[in-house]
Amino acid sequence: MYEFCVTQYKGNLEEHKFLADLKKNYIDHCAVWWYRKDTFLYRMLNKTLHIHQYDTLYSLRAFIRRLHEQIVEQQKNTKSEKNANSCLNCTRLMCQLAAWKR
Repeated sequence: MYEFCVTQYKGNLEEHKFLADLKKNYIDHCAVWWYRKDTFLYRMLNKTLHIHQYDTLYSLRAFIRRLHEQIVEQQKNTKSEKNANSCLNCTRLMCQLAAWKR
């Protein structure tokens, strides 16, 4: 996924800062957190899903799979909890802690 994103945003210095952060700190169990960041990843994935760019979907398949798995898990957890936001907050906290350890 990283190599694909680098080629897509060649020459865009702002997005390359995000890519450097992604390469350094990405952890599989934090896909929701990375998706929710206001960056090209969110916009690119949504656009790709809307216009059916299958080659892009294929390139992002591992990230999409992790994102789907985490959303399903969070839905399961949310059904058993009174506060729907607590699971997202927990995931966000876990990802931040993991990033700080690096």
